[in-house]
Order: sequence, then C-alpha cells, then structure tokens
Amino acid sequence: MKAFFLLLGLLLGLGIGKWEDVPFCVCLIVFAILICFLCRGKKAVRHYLCGLGIGLCFGLVSFLPLGGSAPFYVVTGRGNGYVFVRSLFKSYYLIDKQGNYEIGDILKIEGSIVPYKANTYESRFSFVAYLSSYGIKEEISGKVSYLVKMPLRPFSYESAFLSRFDGGVASVLGKLLFGRSLDGSEVLQMASALQILYVLSSGGLLFGALLRGLERLLSLFLSKEKSSFVVAIVAALFLPLGLRKIGILRVILTRNLKVILGKRGFSALSITSIAAILMLEINPYFAFQSAYLLGFGLSFSFLFVGPLMDEMTKRKKAALGFGLLHLFLLPLHIASSRLAILSPFIAMVLLPIATLTMGIGYLSFLIAPFPHVLGGLVSVIEAIVTFASKISFLLWIPSLSSVGMAIFYAGYGLAIYFHEISFRRLRNGVMVGLPCLYLLSLVPFGYAFTSEVAFINVGQGDSILLRDHDKVVLMDTGGNRGFDMATESLIPFFLKRRIYHIDAIIESHGDFDHVGAESSLMKNFRVKKVLREPSDFPYRIGRMKFENFNHYPSSDENGKSLVLKVTITGRTFLLTGDAPKEVERKIIQDHPDLRCDILKVGHHGSNTSTGGAFLDLLKPKEAIISCGGKNSYGHPHAEVLNELRKRGIAIRRTDEEGTILYQGYG
Repeated sequence: MKAFFLLLGLLLGLGIGKWEDVPFCVCLIVFAILICFLCRGKKAVRHYLCGLGIGLCFGLVSFLPLGGSAPFYVVTGRGNGYVFVRSLFKSYYLIDKQGNYEIGDILKIEGSIVPYKANTYESRFSFVAYLSSYGIKEEISGKVSYLVKMPLRPFSYESAFLSRFDGGVASVLGKLLFGRSLDGSEVLQMASALQILYVLSSGGLLFGALLRGLERLLSLFLSKEKSSFVVAIVAALFLPLGLRKIGILRVILTRNLKVILGKRGFSALSITSIAAILMLEINPYFAFQSAYLLGFGLSFSFLFVGPLMDEMTKRKKAALGFGLLHLFLLPLHIASSRLAILSPFIAMVLLPIATLTMGIGYLSFLIAPFPHVLGGLVSVIEAIVTFASKISFLLWIPSLSSVGMAIFYAGYGLAIYFHEISFRRLRNGVMVGLPCLYLLSLVPFGYAFTSEVAFINVGQGDSILLRDHDKVVLMDTGGNRGFDMATESLIPFFLKRRIYHIDAIIESHGDFDHVGAESSLMKNFRVKKVLREPSDFPYRIGRMKFENFNHYPSSDENGKSLVLKVTITGRTFLLTGDAPKEVERKIIQDHPDLRCDILKVGHHGSNTSTGGAFLDLLKPKEAIISCGGKNSYGHPHAEVLNELRKRGIAIRRTDEEGTILYQGYG
C-alpha cells in the first residue's frame, strides 16, 4: 500500500502544479483524505505527503519561463504527420509529414518557435488541448538536421508493412497494431460512432488480452512461473511501440515488474503502483492523459474486487469484469452527449476477433506477412461493425461536466474500496447516490434565476445562444462542409448547458457559415420557429426584445444581414452578422443614439466591417470576434484590431478562447 499512497500523492501534486485540472485535484484530495482516514496509518500518510511534495515541485517547475532555442532536441513522441521534440527544459510540436523522424533521434533545428494554433470547435476533439496535456504549447519549425540518427526505425518498418494492404485493410491494421489513424476507413468511422473504437485501437486492453492468451497457451507446456517469464520477455520486445502507446507501455512495465518483484513478496497492488510511478518518471505529463488514468484506474479497480471475483464461477467473473469495464468507460462514452446502447455487446463480440487479428498481425509484422489471413480477419471485423451500425441506435444524453466526472470516478473508487473493507452500507450509499446525483444534475434548476449569452466556437462562422430563464433563442448555427456541426458541436453544447429546446432560430443571413447546420439541427433537436425576415422584428420572447437596425434593401447577401440589439444578463449586445460598412454608415445616420456594451464584430473581423465611426457611435466595452484558427481569409484583419485597440475596447476571440460565455442572475 505504500507505493499506492505515494502514487496518489504524486498525481495530486502534479495536478495542483498544472492547476488547469482543478476538478481532478479536488477529486484526488477528497479520495486521498478518505483513504488515509480509513487506513489510519501514519506511514501511509507520510508516503502520500512525500509523493504530493514531489509532484507539486515538478508541476510548479513546468510553469517556469524556460525554453527558447537549444543546441539539440530529442524526439520524444510521434503521431501521424508530426513529432514531439524536447530541449533540456521544454517540449515542442514539429511537423513531420514524411515520417522521417523516430523516437530517440537527436536533431538540430535552426528556425523559429511560435505559439501553436489550430482550428477548434465546441464539444469536438481539440488537438490544441491534446498538445497542452503533454505540456506542449509551441511549434518549432526551420531547417532540421540529424545529430544522432537511431539505427532502429520502427515507424518506417510499420509504413512498409501497411503498404502491402489495400486502403481499408491498412487503415484497420494501422489502428489495431500501431495506433495509427490512416485516412479513408469508413469502418473506423462507424466504430467511433458506435463507441467501440477502443476495441480496434492498439492499447493496453487488447495487448493485455493478447498476452493473457499467450500465457494460457504456454501454461499447457510450461510451469506458471516460466510462462510468466516468457510472456514478460515477449512483452518487452514491443517496447518501441510502447514508447508511443501509453496502454502498451503500462502492460509491458507491469508484466516485467511482476516477474522481477513478484518473487520478493510484492503484492499486485504494489507492483501496479510502482509501474504507474515509473511511467510518471518517464514522462510526468502522462498524469494528464486519459489512457494513463483510465488504464491504471481500471487495473486498480480489478485488484480491489479481486478477492470477490476469486470466489465466483467463470461466468459470473466474466460478467462482473464486463460490467466494471463498461461502467468505468461510461463517462467517456457520453462525453459527446450520445450513448450507443448496444456498444458493450458489440464490443464483447468484437474483442476476441480483434485480439486474434492483433496477434496474427504482430506475427506477420515480425516474421513474415500473412496478407490473405489478415485480410480475411479484417473483413470479418468490417462485417460485424457494418451490421452493428445498422441495428444500433444512439441515445442523446447530457454529458458529465469535469466536476461530475471527477465525482463519478471518486465515487467509483470509494464504492470498490468500501466493498473490500466490508463497509456495505457506505458502498450501497455511494452506488445509489451517484446515479441520483446525475439525474438531479439533468434538471435545469438554474433556469429560475439565471440568463446567459454564449458565442459558440463554431470555427469560421457564427452561432450565438441567448437564454433568459427558460426562453432560448439561437442566432445562426454555423456550418462546416467536413462534419455535421449540429450533432457534433451544437447539440452536445446545449445538453451540457441543460438546454432541451430552442424557442427560435434567428438567421442573420443566408451564408453557409451562418446557417449551414440549421437543417440538421431541426431534424435532431426541438426547434419551435425560425425568423429570417426584417419584418419578423421586433421580436419579443420572455424578457428579451430583439430589435433589427438593418431594413435597407441590398442585392448582396452580407448587405441583407440582420443587425440585432438585445439586452440580457444586464448587458446590451449588438449582433451584426456580416453587415458591411455601408450598412454601418446608414445606421449611424438613422440611429445617432445607438449604444451597446458588447459588440459582435461584423464579418468575423474582416476589414469590410467595423469602421471607426461605427465604433465611435456604439462605444462598446468589449468586442467579440467569431472566427476560425488559421483561417484562409486572414480574419481578423489587423486594421480592425487596431481600430478596437485604439479605442481601448477589450477584444475577445473564439479562435483563442473557445466558446465565450456571459452570465447574469436575477
């Protein structure tokens, strides 16, 4: 237990040092205090405090302004088209579309270092946040040369191996064997929608199942001790892959430590804890990776219920393991506000086939290619996933907040611990309390006394949510040609805010980046009416009154853009759509007394809108610019930014902040 408490303190210290994960810190604080209290051991508390101090020191050091150009950089990680490089004190993102660099290469880079920027969208995966979880916030580019080139090039070998297969099979094998996301696989897209992609991903779940199968096979010919030793050696052979995949590295370390420390009387709990600590020594930022936290969290939960499972039959043991696994994954499954009802059962069918495919795939990669066998197995996987996509259905369900997720996993751990120490009443209380808390969280109690305005991050587009008590209006929906903005961004955001209907959608004008998601939204969400004509205004709903200031005829779509004024959250907002300067000049002439607190800058910060005279009339305190990161239009233009700064107007941008939220009470 000493190593376990040391690990808890270490994770908590890292979380506090990073400080971005406040709910994570709170969860660990509560969990650690309760465990220490129940154990009542001074030694446990000392180890916990030691880990806390070490983690806190590293977390605080990571915020020091260290970095800049360095004499060399070591490649520490890689993905598809990029690598992570590290100087002595700091890590950076480096583009590597050709797959030239391998982990361990030492490079000389002569070039520039700039903050990393990319387009992000509300409720969708954010690559910027992903890099930040590895402590990477800057991109390095320039002339790259080798100082030391690793002789072993596994990434190149993987690419050569996958080139033997056609596109669909290569995509599935790339994901299954090496964790590589190749383009052009409908099967993987369907698996993602079905929430079973983790079964087809190279990770600890499949790799661990593969090694357990190998161990059972070897036990027919060897003793248990020798079987474990052989499996540990086999696992170690995959270390180059484990350096890129957290789950595989976890299994490799745990397996080898079991052989080394098991003979010396170390318990499974201590061995797993030591493996987790060693991984943090390799890379402390693993503490902020879901693969690390979930992998070890699930391992600890199985260890704590181990004595109970030992007394069960094989069927009951399998059922309990199946239930624990999917209960543990539930918060992640509903993170997109959708739950694939049949996903656990599809995963159960797919798991043995995926494990077999992984085993034969690795043999094929290491020894000799078996293209026909692997092609046949992938065809079976494709058939299962395709059939499942036809019979499965998705249930819209509000996701857990970061605080809710922290409470869930703290409660999950406590319930298992209370069961282990025979505190049945406390266990039952936690098991009943967690779903009750979630159901209560679905009720929008805040509607009774709050209002809000959200400038939703829809990339290069506009979408503005206005809610006053239970009355909800959406001005524009955004739109994207590459994905369904309504189902992947807007609806998950609404459910996150506990909004279950839209009273009215207001179209500022007909451009796709403003109304492209409207039809899908109306198919998948309850919308009562749509307003798009100047004659629809003024429009009153609840305490909100929308006034339109653009009644001027125009042949240009932007020239027809509604310019709406509304007072909500104790502030006056002017929402200008893409209205050009010509419209602004007419408004200045006809409405010389017009003022606002918050201005939604016209046309995403283009210099065709937001003239200096218009700003002088409105006198806003803040200006909101809704635009996409690194957009091809160059929005927002420097001319507009200068006009705003010259007048002391605070600038807020969705490409920098994400969704921008204003709230009011009363």
